[in-house]
Amino acid sequence: MNATTFRLDRGAALMMSGSCVMVAAVLVVAAFWLSSMTAGVLAALAGIVAGWYAVLPPVVLRLDDEGYRSRLQFSSGRFAGAWADIEDAELTEGLLVVSSESGQQAFPVRLVGRQRVQVLTTFSEHLNAAHGYRRWLG
Repeated sequence: MNATTFRLDRGAALMMSGSCVMVAAVLVVAAFWLSSMTAGVLAALAGIVAGWYAVLPPVVLRLDDEGYRSRLQFSSGRFAGAWADIEDAELTEGLLVVSSESGQQAFPVRLVGRQRVQVLTTFSEHLNAAHGYRRWLG
């Protein structure tokens, strides 16, 4: 099975990591002043999440032979489906918009940053293969 995963852009992941570090710092101060074990544990957890995001950003999109899916919930709903169900796909204002019988779904390609071209190319290749389209080398 040919599967490709795309992770959150490094810049966005580091921004999230920095936010977690700031939350951890506030919780450390609260734990010190309030002598709170709960705040100390939460500060440690925030620090772990910060490190996790900095080292290994989360997967935001998975494309395989079966279909496409993202674990993230967007305003258009969850971005997931089968290749054969897609009627139309287009890139509009930084969103990969997919239309099917069940409606439209959108995925913000800015989440993958520099991998944007690779996402669109891989998406197109899977979509073409599912609908039986081949490259014509005339």
